[in-house]
Amino acid sequence: MSVIKTCQLSTVMIVTVFAVFLFACTREVPLKVIEEVEVVRTVEVPVEVVKEVEVVRTVEVPVEVIKEVVKTVEVPKEVIKEVEVVRTVEVPVEVIKEVVKTVEVPVEVVKEVVKLVSQPNSELISPAAFTSISSGGGHTCALRADGAVRCWGGDNEYGEASPPSAMDRVISVSSGGSHACALRTNGTVGCWGYSGDGRTTPRSLGPFTEVSSGRRHTCALRTDGIAECWGNNEYGQASPPSEAFVAISSGGDHTCALRTDGTVGCWGRSNYGQTAPTSPGPFTEVSSGGRHTCALRTDGIAECWGYNEDGRASPPAETFTDISSGGGHTCALRTDGAAQCWGWNEYGQASPPAGTFVDISSSGSAHTCALRADGSSQCWGHR
Repeated sequence: MSVIKTCQLSTVMIVTVFAVFLFACTREVPLKVIEEVEVVRTVEVPVEVVKEVEVVRTVEVPVEVIKEVVKTVEVPKEVIKEVEVVRTVEVPVEVIKEVVKTVEVPVEVVKEVVKLVSQPNSELISPAAFTSISSGGGHTCALRADGAVRCWGGDNEYGEASPPSAMDRVISVSSGGSHACALRTNGTVGCWGYSGDGRTTPRSLGPFTEVSSGRRHTCALRTDGIAECWGNNEYGQASPPSEAFVAISSGGDHTCALRTDGTVGCWGRSNYGQTAPTSPGPFTEVSSGGRHTCALRTDGIAECWGYNEDGRASPPAETFTDISSGGGHTCALRTDGAAQCWGWNEYGQASPPAGTFVDISSSGSAHTCALRADGSSQCWGHR
């Protein structure tokens, strides 16, 4: 492969503007964020930042390209060179790839496809530091350490994987069937995605302490522990009882919540007994799935009830620290940090990778996501 010759700035400008125009409407491919640039001469983007580029070591991207902010690729801080004041640089990956063809590149053939971009649900998403993660119907959302929300996956038909730009200062996020909701630091809830049945329209400003998105409805806990729900209410899943709870979980067409005494109360559809706990507990956590529910007892033993096809409601006799019920499967974290799943596994959603995790979410219909100790996320199951 021969070295690409240097082009005049005017040529670069034409190509980059064309690239921005051509690719602005394509799927967003976020990497890692850095914030605010005041003085930038050039940005050297190493191979790790470019997806599926065979010939590149570094690419000098003119400042004019940086200014074409399309909010798709977030370039890691360590790759920024010759910058006096740098906090954020967002460069479309397609623009970078186009610039590779036109600007001077110290060439060395590199056969490497990095897993740093927002791939479908079964890939390593990014080394960004996430603090929590939530898998939905076909999409996934995660909360970054800086309080920003990032989503990926699914077809994004209703914008469920595109959180509003103003969705910052967030302390938790929850993905539903075709929507997602986030809890802000001021206690208000903001939602996005499909809203035809009101699932993205909170009944009040709260303030709330927790939010949980179900398949077609959403529930949240106010500061006094009272639950408020909105969205589809065909089976009463959005009609909570007037009592105080400490945790809440919205499922397929039902909702369950944890009381202060450790018992679980559920409401909504119960055609398979998904709203009927098998014991009084006490429990420390509850998670509502598609047609089943699981909870952790104070001794870490899991109990599940409801629909049990494929064994989704038949947990192993292990001790767990976290549990999450999905559409047809359940996953939990053992005390050693390893993930263990059971139930429907057609797409590998119940076959976790090796290693240890600190947070897990199998609330997706056919995929599971988890966080490792370094804040990186990994997902498996339906792509």
